[in-house]
Amino acid sequence: MVGGNLEEEDYYHGLLPREDIPHLLIDEGDFLVRSSETAPNQPRQVIISILVDKPSGIVRHIVVQQNVQGKFLTDANASFDSVPDLIQFYLNYGEAVLSTVVDSKAEEMPS
Repeated sequence: MVGGNLEEEDYYHGLLPREDIPHLLIDEGDFLVRSSETAPNQPRQVIISILVDKPSGIVRHIVVQQNVQGKFLTDANASFDSVPDLIQFYLNYGEAVLSTVVDSKAEEMPS
């Protein structure tokens, strides 16, 4: 389940384990989009990971759903033709949660 040209977006990190995310999200509002394996022979899920509270290191993981019409959504209020359209909507009009793209091509994760 990947809509549009998600793989071409800077914020898309592909298959990325949850354990690696805190090292990539530095400031509140930093976000990335990743894929996650749920179970063998099951489709991968697309997940938006957002740092919501820097002092406590709380990262919120939002699963992107796809409805029967093929639209992408995170809640029942709005649906989009692609995941990039969904992200762009929330960057422009959503709550001030998504603020800074964490670029998958910018730098390697610290070891």
